[in-house]
Amino acid sequence: MNEGQPIDIEEMMKRMQQGQGVLPVAAVNPPSEGSVAADLVSLQSSHDIYHIHFTSHRKILGWLVVSTKRVLQKLLTPVLERQLTYNAANLRIASSLWEQSEALLEKIHRAQQDQNAAVQALRELTAQMHEQGTALQALRDEVGEQLGALHQEQAAVLQALRGEVAEQLGRAQQEQAAVLQALRGEQEQMAALQTLCEEMAQQLGRVQQEQMAALQALRGELTAQIEARHQAHAVALQALRERSSRAERRVRRLLHVLTDGQPTDGEPMVKPSPDQRKALPQSLEPEFDYFGLEERFRGSEGEIKQRQRAYVEYFKGLDQVLDIGSGRGEFLELLMEAGIKAKGVDLDLDMVLYCQEKGLDVVREDAFVYLDSLPDESLGGIFAAQVIEHLEPLRIVELVKLCQRKLRPGGPLIFETPNPACLMVFARSFYMDPSHIRPIHPETMKFVLESAGFEDLQLRFSAPVEAVMRIPPLAGAGADGLTLEEFNKGIERLNELLYGCQDYAVIGRKSCHP
Repeated sequence: MNEGQPIDIEEMMKRMQQGQGVLPVAAVNPPSEGSVAADLVSLQSSHDIYHIHFTSHRKILGWLVVSTKRVLQKLLTPVLERQLTYNAANLRIASSLWEQSEALLEKIHRAQQDQNAAVQALRELTAQMHEQGTALQALRDEVGEQLGALHQEQAAVLQALRGEVAEQLGRAQQEQAAVLQALRGEQEQMAALQTLCEEMAQQLGRVQQEQMAALQALRGELTAQIEARHQAHAVALQALRERSSRAERRVRRLLHVLTDGQPTDGEPMVKPSPDQRKALPQSLEPEFDYFGLEERFRGSEGEIKQRQRAYVEYFKGLDQVLDIGSGRGEFLELLMEAGIKAKGVDLDLDMVLYCQEKGLDVVREDAFVYLDSLPDESLGGIFAAQVIEHLEPLRIVELVKLCQRKLRPGGPLIFETPNPACLMVFARSFYMDPSHIRPIHPETMKFVLESAGFEDLQLRFSAPVEAVMRIPPLAGAGADGLTLEEFNKGIERLNELLYGCQDYAVIGRKSCHP
């Protein structure tokens, strides 16, 4: 133990201000038990605030969070090093104070032991005197006359003995008074040290609060800058992608005009009739860039494939599947990956050329004309996503009947379309597409398929609105006769109406019975 070692606080503060490094703390032996011991161990184990291993629970942006923390650590290295130096000095001072208090307690303990030994000696001496007095009294009664001669000698011996005992008692009292005086001085010193520790703790708290406020402000500023730059980069990247896509579409249309509709592999392409060809636009610039509209507002091809993946199971084991309005070919790619032979038909030239470039079997044709040209019961299944909302109601009924004729018995028919039972559809997606005519209620489409002879009818809802948009339920007691459970049920019905699923698919199979 380091007994009596002085603490040069001014020297420690001077070294901290000059940034001469961290005070050594490896030799400090904290106490082994007690609340103060736990505090000193915690202070010694957590004083190093610089060498920290950064981690993140975020799976996608974890690397960005860790990198940002490391950059912040480098930027704050001078501040963190000064704080680390201060923490080490504080730990050294607290440990030294603890060692001095331990030394003081050891001195007090030894003084108490000395006092106890003196008291014990006095008790033993008193017992001896009592035994001698008893012996003398017995001897006086037994040899009365002989004791008379020895009385003066015994009195002298007793007087000397009393003086010696009194002297010993006086010395013991003086030593005890000196020990008590030293103890009072040590207590005053401990009080002064306690006051100093409290003042240093207050100063440390103020410094830490100021540093935390500065770090919080810096973190907020850096986060805002990162978000602003990320948003600007995302906008610029989206604009660059759209410009590149427009350029690619112009090149495809130009090659299409130059090759007069012949694909690059040399095989003839299905051509429309002369009358139909007059109705199809042949210019390099379309009247409306529908491909660009879908690319910006509908979502990426990966997102659409993920939404439509659930429909593939209805076509497993089939062939000659037709995708009406195949668009960018997401569902055709899913069918091809599953080993299902399928073909697409679309009226948009950009969509058709894009699909053909990906190696998909897609023809440019009106869906009604193409279906009418096929033999009855020649298709294994039909799929149409985001198509029927572009048609008038009677044309939808006509399309369903035409599909029923061309499907083989038991063949599935799936129509996916926006869900008008979710009011958020009208605030977001539906009116973003100017070619949309009107939405169709799910129960209405189910009735149309049932009237055309389809069986095993079902509705499948998808693309729910983000959960953060929903109204949260209330917690607590109800009021005015309305229970909390009834109120929350009403909130849930309102959530379903406003923020339910944005799309639905009506699914049916052609009856196997005539």
